[in-house]
Amino acid sequence: MLDSKVIGEKIARLRKAQGLTQQELADRIFVTAQAVSGWERGQFLPAVDNLVDLCKLLNCKLTDILDENNLRELADGRIDTQEIDIALLISLAPFISETQTERLASCVCGEFDAYMLCGLVPFVSGDTLFNLLLRCDEIPLELISVFMPFLTEEQLKELIKNV
Repeated sequence: MLDSKVIGEKIARLRKAQGLTQQELADRIFVTAQAVSGWERGQFLPAVDNLVDLCKLLNCKLTDILDENNLRELADGRIDTQEIDIALLISLAPFISETQTERLASCVCGEFDAYMLCGLVPFVSGDTLFNLLLRCDEIPLELISVFMPFLTEEQLKELIKNV
């Protein structure tokens, strides 16, 4: 079970280590200072998408704020989501099942590039990887060798044709 007090204490510690006030943190991740205060006091938890922003700003990993069980529990709550950011999926993938990762991969929104997909390679099927690669504006030739072992010959031909 998610322990909001423990998570809040971790967020406060990480924020202070970066020398930020609650207001400065709030301004940088586009939430209110009251939201940050509520997180730190354990009144409520940040939205999953805010966790990714927190990690970027506080120079930490999700596992610095949440333990593996917390990540699995959070991911379970996101399975029916309509959209998910690629960075969040990459952060969650090592801690959730392959089935969950596949479902969430079908909900990826926003822009991303082929380099970002390298972080998902071990966690998704070749078909899912291929479908995500097709959404990239370009795939650098040097990355084809990274994706090659996970794709069929036909998928590789399609990607190379678009390079």
